[in-house]
Amino acid sequence: MASQELKQHATFQPPRVPQSQAKPGLENNMQPASEPTQLEADGFVEYVGNNKLKDKNVLITGENDNLSSSGIGRAVAVLMAREGADVTIAHLPEEQEDAEDTKKMVEAENRSCFLFAGDLTNYENCRQVVDEHFRSYGSLNILVNNASQQFMCKTFTDIDLNNVEHVFRSNVLQMFAMTKYALTYMKETRSPSMVDYAATKAAIVGFTRSLATQLIPKGIRVNAVA
Repeated sequence: MASQELKQHATFQPPRVPQSQAKPGLENNMQPASEPTQLEADGFVEYVGNNKLKDKNVLITGENDNLSSSGIGRAVAVLMAREGADVTIAHLPEEQEDAEDTKKMVEAENRSCFLFAGDLTNYENCRQVVDEHFRSYGSLNILVNNASQQFMCKTFTDIDLNNVEHVFRSNVLQMFAMTKYALTYMKETRSPSMVDYAATKAAIVGFTRSLATQLIPKGIRVNAVA
């Protein structure tokens, strides 16, 4: 029903207020606050769960721009709880207040919520949160790799290479670490070999497309050959 209303009222635009925050950015400082359980239609339509994840559990990661305790991560946590899942949220220590608010939302859906404070660019924290999730719930059914960070830069020549390294560690390598440790507790499934190699090739494709878009106005062509 909600999706049909969304299509019917596709012109609806939520309010936008210019604002900025220092990283990681907190939900409690946003105006207006996000709507984690409502879909945009003619106004907002409340999401109704249907026990699709009954008796399941989910581990959600996030830091900096895409927080597990607010924004995308908060919506995922609350909606999965509404579908019947218990939740673990990995968040940065400075996000504790947001994380506690999200925990209350999950518990309001009659599901349990475990909080883990730690920087997941430290891979030992990745291992620890997975282990603690398993100790809390006895299994690991779903992993949501939500962590993300970005640094704005007007031109490619202004890029800080230290920031590039940090972004890859946050957005890609942390995801590898979380998945590696999570698979220890998840049911074995077939997976293709050379996942790391394939991921680097995907990164090259995205890099090429982004750089090509930026350099077109300067008459510089950018191509990639597999």
